[in-house]
Amino acid sequence: MLLSCGGQPRQDGKQTPSLSSAETIQQLLTQADNSPSPQKEDLLLAAAELLLQEGKRDLVESIINNLQTESLPLRQFADYTEISCRLQIQRGNYEDALQILEHQRLQQNLDNLPQHNQLTLSLLQAEILARLGSHIASAQQRIYINPLLNAEDQISNREAIWDSLMYVPMEDIKHYLTSSFRGEYQGWLQLALIAKENQGDLDLQVAQLEQWRQLWPEHPLISNCPAG
Repeated sequence: MLLSCGGQPRQDGKQTPSLSSAETIQQLLTQADNSPSPQKEDLLLAAAELLLQEGKRDLVESIINNLQTESLPLRQFADYTEISCRLQIQRGNYEDALQILEHQRLQQNLDNLPQHNQLTLSLLQAEILARLGSHIASAQQRIYINPLLNAEDQISNREAIWDSLMYVPMEDIKHYLTSSFRGEYQGWLQLALIAKENQGDLDLQVAQLEQWRQLWPEHPLISNCPAG
């Protein structure tokens, strides 16, 4: 799709230079002009993704606004949704971004998407919820999908869970603890409560943390508890 971005070796053994981002985008757009659907839309979405990485928001909007979204296959509609959502996040329009993710077609067909698409959209939703101040909902979303992420993504996801829980007032955490089912989510809440309670008594916090470790021996934070 990126049209020989890496180049081919010359006869003298030297390698041709890689295309710049602008050249790659231009080639994608040129090829899209001469391609039938669905290849045309794939190329346009790829160009929009690169433009978004470059921060060219107006150009991204121009591309995606000209797509016939109602006729896009589900896979392309998911890609279109992700790009549109990231565009609104970059612009600080978090309510609009959340509304894009809650599109009826997408919600009704989430289970039919490849897992990587489902995870990407779920992480976007968690990010938006946190930006909107719905930190407990963001943490819940991330806790739910954490086992499905690869090891590297789990690290950043756990950090985001902890950051969100640290924004939740202690009394709210106590409330959610009484209404939550026993499980990984409850373990997170209990650990967050330990971090918030008795902050002036280090010995008590250490004792509570040891009790938590005994209660949750299989919790993903058992060997890497975040700092309070």
